[in-house]
Amino acid sequence: MHSAPAPVLPRRSLRLARRLAPLAAGLAAFVPAAATAAPATAPPLAAANIALDGFVFEAGQPIPGQLVVRNDGGGWLKTEELADLASSLRLTLPGGDEVRPAGADQFGAARAKEIGPGGFVGVKFDLLKLFPQLAKEGNYKIALKRAGMPSPSVSIKVIPAFDAAKSYRLLLTTPDGELAIDLAREAPQSVRALVTLVRTGYFDKAAIGALRPGFAFSVVSAQPAGPRVEPFERTSRELLVGTVVLEPGPPDANGTPSYNNPALLVLLAPRPDWQGRTTAVGQLAGGDEAVSRLIQRPTSGERGLPPWKPVAPITVEAVRVVENR
Repeated sequence: MHSAPAPVLPRRSLRLARRLAPLAAGLAAFVPAAATAAPATAPPLAAANIALDGFVFEAGQPIPGQLVVRNDGGGWLKTEELADLASSLRLTLPGGDEVRPAGADQFGAARAKEIGPGGFVGVKFDLLKLFPQLAKEGNYKIALKRAGMPSPSVSIKVIPAFDAAKSYRLLLTTPDGELAIDLAREAPQSVRALVTLVRTGYFDKAAIGALRPGFAFSVVSAQPAGPRVEPFERTSRELLVGTVVLEPGPPDANGTPSYNNPALLVLLAPRPDWQGRTTAVGQLAGGDEAVSRLIQRPTSGERGLPPWKPVAPITVEAVRVVENR
């Protein structure tokens, strides 16, 4: 039998094949090497965050917090060098001076020996034990200043301690004069929360939100959102003219307000129907002339949108809390 003749390529194809042969050989050598190369491993990267149980604390009270160390890199982070983390904490005092912690050895070290990629360890502490300076009122900043470990600073405000055995008074500065409100002792938890809000400036630049003669006027914070004052305390105080209550929130299925917003409602008429259904936090104790001028201001009326809103804005410039002697 005769074998079939080999195919004959045109001269142009032969020249092209000769030119591509070295390139094809190079690709053949490159592909296996690329397929078997191990991906590069990212080194470990330590980062830290200071987390506190809030940002406002009463003077002399514990300041619980936690320092969290993360590994944002790809390798394993050794933690033997993290045992003295407390020594890297710095507190900035109200005057701007920076101080080191006292008794940093009380902080302790993380139990973990290594932190894997994406992992973290946390150590709890009482910041007051590390920085006794926090027993005094003022604005502070705490930060971890350690090379190679970025950590954002945290602001702390220390306010006077609330004493349930004392009587407190709110002083509201309005364009029509000063209003004085003696706070009630029957609602200690709500009053304590209210005093804290005032001391942190929550009601500064507040507004008279609604002004309805013969009913009530409200004092609403200018801040867009604020914490609810909880728990809800039902008080037995008579709701008379001048009684100050926390503004009722949306009612539940039984018609009882389910919570209170941190807004004040000053009654301009008795409300016995609210008895036991709202929280009375005080009584107007001064400023009758200011109230008389206030209720003469024009409003949007009952059919306004929103109803009973002052036509011209009324701003409460400041609200202070003082001990009532």
